[in-house]
Amino acid sequence: MQAVAASSTAMQAVAASSTAMQAVAASTAARTALWQSDAFLACLQANNASIQAIISANLATTKNTTASSYQFEAQGTKLILLRRYYDGASEYDNLQWDRSASNLPGYGQPNTYDATYARSAAAPTANNATANCVRACSGLSRATWGVGNSLTVIYLKV
Repeated sequence: MQAVAASSTAMQAVAASSTAMQAVAASTAARTALWQSDAFLACLQANNASIQAIISANLATTKNTTASSYQFEAQGTKLILLRRYYDGASEYDNLQWDRSASNLPGYGQPNTYDATYARSAAAPTANNATANCVRACSGLSRATWGVGNSLTVIYLKV
């Protein structure tokens, strides 16, 4: 897996294969390599079919909350956020923590990410490609909310 993570061509090939990504999601060592590589995470972000395959194979955890402040996983818990979406497009992210225990990108802003992490004006509202938000996290918490919409997150524990 380290050899794959060291090669951008290999990373793209693995991330583009739903079967290969299911194998990665099922392996602790592979999930760790994925968590450590921004390039590999970006490849996964760009391949919705692989994200959906991981979710469909029941390899990911899905949790939701209507609370304004909620801890999905304790700070320090390694995980890979795959998707997050709300029950209203006017909501915005207040999610923590990245690898270095900082706020996730887009904190306090409505965000939908494409393959290059470009933002749009509305938050995602369905469990589909618009909700893809692949990030390496060290715990996961909703610090507060913008307008009070329910938040659903889907992630892989490392």
